Amino acid sequence: MNVRTLINSLNIPARLSQTLLNELVNCGLLYETDAEKYNESGYLPAMDVNEISVSLALEKLDEKGEDQLFTQENASMDKLRSILLKFQEGIDKHPENVLLKDI
Repeated sequence: MNVRTLINSLNIPARLSQTLLNELVNCGLLYETDAEKYNESGYLPAMDVNEISVSLALEKLDEKGEDQLFTQENASMDKLRSILLKFQEGIDKHPENVLLKDI
């Protein structure tokens, strides 16, 4: 899907859509197609769409900055890491955790 089609279908500002698309590419959810070959950038899922759930998308976006968050090794950070993991497990099992393609 190209950027123009995405902007029109979601009715969001161009600058915001480009920021969001960059974030999704950087976290590994989308792949940007070759702009020179197609005269404009387009985007494709970077993994099987049958695996991309709401939970996975949130997890990928959260993990993007996690390497900076957990730079210290101590009891408090270990506890925080454990709490966040339990939250993630709850989200994974929630009935509203559907595949993005089904929304």
